[in-house]
This record gives sequence, structure tokens and C-alpha cells, in this order.
Amino acid sequence: ALFGDKIFIHVPIELDGKIIDYAKELHPWMALLVIASGIAVLLFGYLISKGIDKLFDTIKHRIQKIRRDKAAHKSAVEKSEAETGTTSRSEQKGTEKGLGAFDKVRRTQKEEEEITGELPFLVREARKKIKRDFWYGGIIDNLRVRMWRNLLSLGRSRNKDIDLDENVIGNKTAATKSMFHEFHHALLEIAREKGLLTLEETAAYRFAEEVWIVQKELEYLLSDKFTNRQRRSYLNYLTNSPNINDAAFQSLYRRYTTLKSQIASPEQLTLAVATHVKKVLRRDLKYDYDEELDKSLTSLDLRNPMKRGFLVERVEEFESKFTEAMLKLNDVIVKKDKPGPKAEKVRPISFSQMKKTIKEQRKITDRLEGAVRDLHESETQTMIMELKHNLRTFDENTTPQEVINAVSPVLNKTHLGKRIEKQLMNAHGKEEMLNALLPIIYACARKLAAKKLEGKRHYLVQLLGAVALHHGLIVDQQTGEGKSQTASLPAMLNALVRKVHIHTHSHKKAVDDAKELMPLYMAMGYSVGVCGEKEGEYYAVVFGKNREPVLVGISRRELYQQDIVYAKHSNNEFDYSRDRIQNDAFLQDLPNIADTFTLADEVDSLHIHEARTPHITTKPGKLSKKDIERIHLADAIVREILKNTELYEVDKHRFTASFAEE
Repeated sequence: ALFGDKIFIHVPIELDGKIIDYAKELHPWMALLVIASGIAVLLFGYLISKGIDKLFDTIKHRIQKIRRDKAAHKSAVEKSEAETGTTSRSEQKGTEKGLGAFDKVRRTQKEEEEITGELPFLVREARKKIKRDFWYGGIIDNLRVRMWRNLLSLGRSRNKDIDLDENVIGNKTAATKSMFHEFHHALLEIAREKGLLTLEETAAYRFAEEVWIVQKELEYLLSDKFTNRQRRSYLNYLTNSPNINDAAFQSLYRRYTTLKSQIASPEQLTLAVATHVKKVLRRDLKYDYDEELDKSLTSLDLRNPMKRGFLVERVEEFESKFTEAMLKLNDVIVKKDKPGPKAEKVRPISFSQMKKTIKEQRKITDRLEGAVRDLHESETQTMIMELKHNLRTFDENTTPQEVINAVSPVLNKTHLGKRIEKQLMNAHGKEEMLNALLPIIYACARKLAAKKLEGKRHYLVQLLGAVALHHGLIVDQQTGEGKSQTASLPAMLNALVRKVHIHTHSHKKAVDDAKELMPLYMAMGYSVGVCGEKEGEYYAVVFGKNREPVLVGISRRELYQQDIVYAKHSNNEFDYSRDRIQNDAFLQDLPNIADTFTLADEVDSLHIHEARTPHITTKPGKLSKKDIERIHLADAIVREILKNTELYEVDKHRFTASFAEE
């Protein structure tokens, strides 16, 4: 072909039992193409076979290396056990689930670092619980967890790692509490490194920091994040393990619990924690001496009013500075989702589109956080007041433009403004307007929650639950995922249109939730009320002298005029029954509570078990105003004439009077 010779392709063909040699002339360049294709196919097959062989060899060597490492680690552990005379935890506990290769053998730092990736089951579960219970803008995902032996219970974090004493890895609550303690130290250290926490690093401030963290730790342990069974298990663990570093915590826990039950002042609670921390620090100085801290503790006399006042001020300062630092740290670490250029429109709610709509509204809420970040608290309250006025008086004469004007401070700061504005313009009725306003209200509440609720910013699971609750779905959340905080979002959204009632399973739960969430409600421009345990006890939740939520007695009418009302379900049911007969002359002062948005906690218990208990309210026959005046007149005449009430009896419920039997 290269020299221009003719090339023929010969093909034998069988025709009528005879073999005929069929020859056809082939163009030279076509022949070259056929030859090159054949060579390429052979080369490609050769390379693939070599690659597969190399891949299998790599996998084989990797498996062999893993087996050698495991064997070496096992022999090292057995050698260490033989030298120390101890028994591994896996042998002590049998085949306890999840403990893996973790054992309670004294190791060197190098050996500890080798098993960093083999965290025990309890540590992993404790870390998950803290992530569920608290939301610091994803900061916890940027921290690692490492176990080092022989660390003091009040040890500091190193290199942004949370260091845990291996002695606490025997109880899930103990591991969670210890990790919670060191987690706060790590957050404070990161905030200092980034210049977001401007506090002196003197011994006095370090002591105040430790007091503040231990008090936060106690409040966490006593909160509804833990059950009574978990607390008892933790105390039994401390009793049966007197040699662990947390054993001294037992006496503080009982003292703090007693003070809480006696409704002690915040200063008394802080001083109780300070006394314990001082005692533990003096003990720990024997192992890790700090001259500056030793002098500071020696001169610290908690019986001196000036010293006590200085300490309480420092602890309060840590509280405010920590919240500010966490808000700033969110902006530094958390990467906000950048919205795409084409966002899908939120469609009206239907059963088939419910799941898709919930996810979409949650995403829009996330994207709107940047728009509300610079929105001042007073601007938020003004916006809520205007929305409540416009939506509660919404009728055929009201134009959507009034609602759009109220939320314009947010719409003007985001590219999603036109989309939300279009949804408001096309909305038919209050419910569709609430669907369009949902991302704005949730974003504002989420931003203020981080500031008003000690950094408890609504996380994604709570956002999804809040959207589902607004659309009338039943939400199942695990213990510790924050059901109370989830319910606050749809409560604030629907309070724009109507009054909101939140039913709980107990009076204590109603009071605790109202007090905990009141700072957020007040910052958003909503009023909060609580129905007491006894009949006639109605309260409004307001700020006290120390900016702490307190209960102030009010009338029933004033209670149901609050935007959001917390109560045990039976209280609302009886009041609703009375409300049904409010047209009677004697019951005209009762408020109308029928047109409300109601959220029920523990709804399975409420609608299955409690529904069997009848709530019956009886009433007499209807009487005219003239009949009632006659009864009062007759009663006055009888009292005036007879001057002796022992001769007759009056039934105020049936409005009758009759002579006594004697």
C-alpha cells in the first residue's frame, strides 16, 4: 500500500457446493485504516489487562497491610495487659455492642493516636446527642474527638480537639456531660484564636470561665434533654466508681438540685458552683501546678460580698460574650448555601406534593438568613406588628400590597424578593399568604433564636418539622431534638392571623416552655400567656428585674388575648366548653377561643389515652335578662323581709329559692 501497489481482499465463498475465491480490490488508505484499528484494539486490550492486574495487586497488598496492623495492635495490647495485670474492657463486658477494640489499658500517647479512628460506641453516641441537642452553626463538625489518658476532669482542649478522660467512658450520660464540658472550652479557644472573644486570660477569668461552663453543664443535665432514668443511672455510675475524676460532681449535683427546688436566686446557684470548682481546682493543682491560679484561688474568699459580686459579674460577662462570639463564629465557619439562578416555585399544598413543598420551603428559609442578618430587632417587631394588623383584618377590601409593604425590608435585600412578592400578589386568602410568608418569619425567628436563646438556633431537622406542622402534619421527633423549639416557629407564623394555643401534657411543661421561649417571642413582637394548674390561675410571661422570665397574674379574658397561650390540654377543653355557652347572661365575659391554631405536644397520648376522659360542662336553661332581674329582686325582698337566711335555701345554679326542711 505504501508503494502504490494494488491490494486485494480474498474471501472464499461456497456456491452450489463449490468453493469460489472472491477477490475485491481495496483502496490503499482503507487498508492502512483497517491495520491501524486492529493495532489500537490490541493495545487497548493489553492496557486494560495490565490495569486490572495492578488493581488486584493493590487491593491484595492493602488487605495484607490491614491484617498486619491488626495483629501488631493485638500483640501490643496483650503485652501491655501482661505488664500491667489489667483486663481489657472487651473481656470485662463480654461482647458489648459497639465497643470494638477499645479497652481500659494504660497506653502511651502514640498508641492513643493510633486508635483515634476506633472511638467507642458511647463516645459516638454522646457526640450525636450533643449535635442533636445544640446547634452552633455546624461548628461541631469542625472539631475532632480524641481520647487521652490521665487527663484531669477540668483539663483544657488542645489543638481544637476535645480531650476526654477515658475513665468517663463507662456511661453514656457521663461521656455526654464530659464532652459537653470540653466542647465549650474548645469553642472558647477557637473564638479567641479568631479574635471574636475579647476577654482577659488571667487566672480570675479562667476560674470564672470554669464556673460558667460547669453551671451550663448542670443546667444541661437537669434539662428535658435527659430523662430521670438517665440521671439516676449517671449518679449510680458515680457512686460505684469513686475513683473517677467526676466523682466530686455528685455532691454538687445534689446541692444544685436542692437550690433549684427552693427557687434560689441566680447568684446563689453561681456561688454553689464556684465553691465546688474551687475545691476541685485546688485538688488538681497537685498534679498540674499553676502558680498564678494557685495565688488567685488562695486569695478568693467567697464569703466576701465584694469577691462574690466580682465573680458573678464575670460569669454574666461570659454568658453575653459567648453568645456574641457564637454568632460571629457562625459567619466565619458556616458556609451558606448559594441559591441557584433558577428556583422552583412553591406550589399550593397537596398530598402528592407535600414532601417536595416542605423541603423547598426549608431551603428558601435557609437562603433568606442572609437577608435578615442585618435586620434590627426593632425592625423585626415593627414588621410583625404590621403583618398582624393587616392579616387579622384581612377581607375583600384589603390588598396584598399592604402585606408586601410590611415585609419590604426583607424582600429588598434578597434576589428571592420578587418571587415571594409574586406569591403574595397571587395569594387567595390568609392561608396562602401564610405559606408565602413562612420563609421570612422562620428566617427572622432563626436569627433571633441564636441571640435570645443562648445560641439555640433552629437546626435543619427542626425547620423541616416546623414546616410540616404548619401544613397540618403530625411530626415525630426523638427525645432531644427540640420539639418545643420546633413548635415555636409555626406558632409565630400562625399568630399573624389568629390566636395560637400550645397544648402540653402537664402544667410544669407548659410553664417551662413558655419561660424558655418567651425571650424569642418578645423579640419577635408576640405576647405569651400560661394557664395555671388551679382554676382561676392565669398568667402572662414577662421579663423581671434581672431580665428573667416571670409570671404575672391576669384575668381569663387577658390570658386569651395573648398571641400565644401555653396550657395543659384539659384547661383549654374546659374553657372551650364554657366558651360554647358564652351567650348566656352570666357568661358574657368569657373570651371566644374557638377560632385558634392549636399545636398539641404528645399528640398520641392526647388523642388516644386522654380522649377517653370525658370533659363535661353543664348549663341551665336559657333565661332572659328580665327573668334574671326578677330573681335578684325576689331574693332582695326575701332577705329584707325575713332577715333570716336559715328559713330558706337559694340554688344559684338553678336560680331557685325554697323553704328549708326544718
